[in-house]
Amino acid sequence: MARFNFRLQRVLDYRAGLEEEAKRAYQAAHAATGAEEREIRAVQQRRLGLLSLETRNLDERQAVEQCVLSLDQSLRHHHTILDQLRFEEEKALARWVEARRSLLSIEKLRDKAWEAWQLEETRREQRAMDEFAVLRRAA
Repeated sequence: MARFNFRLQRVLDYRAGLEEEAKRAYQAAHAATGAEEREIRAVQQRRLGLLSLETRNLDERQAVEQCVLSLDQSLRHHHTILDQLRFEEEKALARWVEARRSLLSIEKLRDKAWEAWQLEETRREQRAMDEFAVLRRAA
């Protein structure tokens, strides 16, 4: 029995590698976005904690206000970074989807070639069995 040999196997392997690379890039971008979102939540919690502090005098109130302003600036900075990370994540997702689509098209070709090969093998086996039966009757 002959072995199935897909003529575009190297292309399939190459596209599978590209798809895996794109998937890892998306996962890394998604993780970076998640880390930045967690950082924003932590800064917001610190800010809320400062705002809930009881101050006893003007100096303490000014110090808390200065810290809150610093955290507000930090939040703006983190939101800018988050916007950029989300944009990069969307681009990475689009690249992964395109790589996946490309891989699936080659996989469909392989599946069709496999089915055609199986059909041909079945026919070849049937012809061999028919020939054997004819030769056996003749003997």
